[in-house]
Amino acid sequence: MFEKFKQRLSGVEEKIDDFSLKGPALIKNLQEIEGFNKLLGGHNALLGALNKTIFTFSKEKEHTLLDTGCGGGDTLIKVGEVATKRGYSLKMKGVDANPFIVDYAQSRTKMNTNIKIERGDVFDNNFFSESYDFVSANIFLHHFSEDQIIRFIQQATPKTNQAIIICDLHRNIISYVAFIAITILFSANHITRNDGKISILKGFKKKEWRAILNKAGVKKYEIKWTWAFRHQIIVYCQ
Repeated sequence: MFEKFKQRLSGVEEKIDDFSLKGPALIKNLQEIEGFNKLLGGHNALLGALNKTIFTFSKEKEHTLLDTGCGGGDTLIKVGEVATKRGYSLKMKGVDANPFIVDYAQSRTKMNTNIKIERGDVFDNNFFSESYDFVSANIFLHHFSEDQIIRFIQQATPKTNQAIIICDLHRNIISYVAFIAITILFSANHITRNDGKISILKGFKKKEWRAILNKAGVKKYEIKWTWAFRHQIIVYCQ
């Protein structure tokens, strides 16, 4: 079993990688992801990075954040709550490639005027036409190949005024076994059970992230391991 964790799994798609996927099972999957994040502190990696970036800047200025692969919008909702509590003005935009997920996220955030959800493909050559203070990719980039991730970073960097924040899964046998146990106890959703295991196997080790960032030409960055089995990466764009 240990052998499968030495090399990152590639060439295997998750069910959620199908952008035409829709229906109650998908909504249940998004709700379970949100529940796991609350249970395991899944937002802590991103919030910890924001403590080193956005929340060190002046409260007098309105800041902008683009969240790529925003899913059901729970991350944006959480970040918005924390920003408001700390007295920051933060305009946020979330993008996802699945129109059904976009509709779901829009329905959840429609009362929040600081959050805008749109359909978008971050790998489209024209996607990064606007500039943002911060760009985040939260449990998102493991879905893609190393070449695609390098391209994402290279395209996002010139359009990011301050920092790109990447939080993603650490490929680890403990998290893999723990996920199986948690889903046996708490989930009967076939998307969650299938995709969660694949996601962990498609995660990266710290040295692999360093190699990706170096290939992308990143000059200044930091990587930190955080609970629960995530890497917090801050790419400084100034």
